[in-house]
Amino acid sequence: MKKVDLNYILEKVKNGDKLSRTALYDYPMANIAEKAGIEIINVGDTMAKYVLGYDNTNKVGMDILVEHAKAVRKGAPNAFVMGDMPFLSYRNIDVAIKNAGRFIVEADVDAVKLEGGLEIIPIIKALTDAGIAVIGHTGFSLQSRQ
Repeated sequence: MKKVDLNYILEKVKNGDKLSRTALYDYPMANIAEKAGIEIINVGDTMAKYVLGYDNTNKVGMDILVEHAKAVRKGAPNAFVMGDMPFLSYRNIDVAIKNAGRFIVEADVDAVKLEGGLEIIPIIKALTDAGIAVIGHTGFSLQSRQ
């Protein structure tokens, strides 16, 4: 499989092609996804509920998510991997850059994913100014509803 990057994604969108995406949390499943040609993998904070058995997603922090993102990257070296920024990990610019930087440097993710609205625009700008790709969360804002 060819390495999936932002240019690859933008080209597919421009051509009206579909992209494959899933959420995964470990090496074995990421390896299967890589072999199946899954293009985009999210390492999400939903792992708290569906893997670790917690009652909400706010129970996982950066240390846990970075370790799982490392495992996913090893299993899927060509996929576009996104790391979910967990609850309270991006509530100010300095903390956001430090934590997003951990995902980029330690886990080799391609982008980080944030929940929020207009209030996080300064954080998004700071992260992109630092060279970190940011993906917005769509749907419910689970972190703020727990």
